[in-house]
Order: sequence, then C-alpha cells, then structure tokens
Amino acid sequence: MKRTAGELTSVIALIGGMVGSFGGCTNVRPVGPLAERWVTRTSTVESPPPAVTVPAPRPTPPMNLVAADDVLPDNPYAAVAKLKSELEADRRQMPDPPRTAEISRITGPVK
Repeated sequence: MKRTAGELTSVIALIGGMVGSFGGCTNVRPVGPLAERWVTRTSTVESPPPAVTVPAPRPTPPMNLVAADDVLPDNPYAAVAKLKSELEADRRQMPDPPRTAEISRITGPVK
C-alpha cells in the first residue's frame, strides 16, 4: 500500500513528537490557567542562608592635640611632631575590622 505525501508527513511528525516527548525537550513548560495542575516540582530551590550582619563598632573620636593656633612660624616642626603623635595615637585606638567568612556556593555548570 502506497502512502501519499500528506500521510507520510503526518507519520514523520507523529514519530518526531514521540521521540521529542520521550528523549528531550525538558525546557518546555505548560502555560495557561490550567498549567499549575500538570507542573511537577523536580528540584527544590534552596533559599540562601541569612546574611551575617555584625554591627560596626562606634569609632573613637580623634584626639585633636594640634589646632591651627598651635602652628607658629618660629618652630613649625614642633607642630609636625605633635601631629604625628596625634595620628599615631588615633591609629592605635582604631578597632580591628571584623573577620567574617563569606562562602560562595556555585550551582550548575560554570561557563
């Protein structure tokens, strides 16, 4: 029995549809008002862990040992020495920055 061109096209389309539904096309999703009935949740998406928040320590106000009136044209190097000691004292009073671990989780293939 010979088949016509229309029948042959229908058979090829039917076979292609069967192969496509069994072998692949996993990215095809149902749409419309009744789509929720056929949707199956294959993977559960984990929510990221809550962010680690550490309150920042309140900084110590600077010492202000050297004012503009303290700088004299007779001996400006004394004011420079006082300013260096002021900056060094301010640097020593700064607290260490908090050390927190940041963990990155990569899911899926990396491109």
